[in-house]
Amino acid sequence: MMNTSTKKQLREQCRQARNALTTVQQQRYALAVSERLAKTNAFQDAQQIASYIATDNEVETHKIHERCWQTGKKVALPIIGADKSMRFAPYTDADTLITNKFNIPEPQTTPNTHFIELQNIHCMLIPLVGFDKQGNRIGFGGGYYDRYLQHKTNSTICIGLAYEVQKIPSIIKETWDISMDIVITEEQTYHLQK
Repeated sequence: MMNTSTKKQLREQCRQARNALTTVQQQRYALAVSERLAKTNAFQDAQQIASYIATDNEVETHKIHERCWQTGKKVALPIIGADKSMRFAPYTDADTLITNKFNIPEPQTTPNTHFIELQNIHCMLIPLVGFDKQGNRIGFGGGYYDRYLQHKTNSTICIGLAYEVQKIPSIIKETWDISMDIVITEEQTYHLQK
């Protein structure tokens, strides 16, 4: 089992490496990630994409969302519940985003919002704090994606988006951790074997 302080140290190390990138580098790398993503079968074949709005210098997803809308793909974004749950709500370029308690933009929902069920998500784009070549990831530590994906089937392809500087040699996988199927950086597309 990975020592909590070790995981915390790795998380901080990866965040510092990500934050050290200049704005110009982040923009250039995000575009490269977007181009790499567009070439994957998982993205090309998907009709329903679950994504995120970048914060804390995560890989920017705006160009990815634009590409989705231009090619007829549907986009959904995470909604964080008061009970620490996560659900995905539809997102279009006409939608207004509000800021949640973590200062993350999310679609404004109503009692009539139709949330997208996990089995209907073909491709899920996941922000990473750190990752290794086996597809193990370090997130922010809240466990939202791990809990949400506990019942995922092979029909949902999980794609982590990161910068190459966030790659670390090895992450010890906990029993509840969900690994990525693919990790894409500005330099490589890692197709991971389970």
